[in-house]
Amino acid sequence: MTQVDAARHLGFGSSTVLKKVMRRLGIKQWPYRKRTSAKKITHSLEEYMRKYGDPAKVEAVLERVRMELAVYEASPTGSIPLRPELAALRQRLYKLDNKVKHDFKRDAAAPLQARGAASLLRSCPCVSTVCAGLR
Repeated sequence: MTQVDAARHLGFGSSTVLKKVMRRLGIKQWPYRKRTSAKKITHSLEEYMRKYGDPAKVEAVLERVRMELAVYEASPTGSIPLRPELAALRQRLYKLDNKVKHDFKRDAAAPLQARGAASLLRSCPCVSTVCAGLR
């Protein structure tokens, strides 16, 4: 739920009032964006790992990433910084999404090359560490 929606739901006149209450309670930041980011990482990774990943390792990699991201999704304050490996994974997935979008726009009939997607995923420290541990 966004901060504005939460303010309305709780009966505050505006999100500014909710922010003041949050500061008094020690909550520095509304956790919606961090939780949404964690969910998007999981969703994108599932999509690309199932398409381009090694089928034998996909579930183990996804489970490991889900366990890592569970901390951020469960945080009531959203003040936990994202680990560098997960930030790198998020960036790689963003680049891959962009590549897919631009390849699709350029030539709707030509799908994304699996080689390019797989190399982007393998070069990410979080995924490569998990994959290396499964060998």
